[in-house]
Amino acid sequence: MNENSDKRFSVQEISKKEMENILSENPPISIKIGGKDDLISAISEAEIEAIHEAIRQQPKRRIFLLVWKGGGVPVGAKILGHVIGWIQHGIVKDEHGNQIGTYDSISGSGNESGTEQKVIVYI
Repeated sequence: MNENSDKRFSVQEISKKEMENILSENPPISIKIGGKDDLISAISEAEIEAIHEAIRQQPKRRIFLLVWKGGGVPVGAKILGHVIGWIQHGIVKDEHGNQIGTYDSISGSGNESGTEQKVIVYI
């Protein structure tokens, strides 16, 4: 179901099996975390992946495929009544700055204008 009146975004709820198929065909793009003083940068990539895997497997999580064209962040996309305000470092925040979920980026660089972007969002 696409609850977005803004046609720039397509949001589709997908099953766990569909998510697994998408991720097997399009491995998530690794999260880049910068800053030597950043506590998160001390966590290994394997540990970050283990955390993401645990989030993916939570039974009460709902899973959505969010697609849009253009660079940057899908500001304004709606999922389960939440309006996305920012996505970064695997975290999805609403328009008020509250964390509402996590995501895996599966295509696009997030910086290229006109390029199709795809993320799997876990709420």
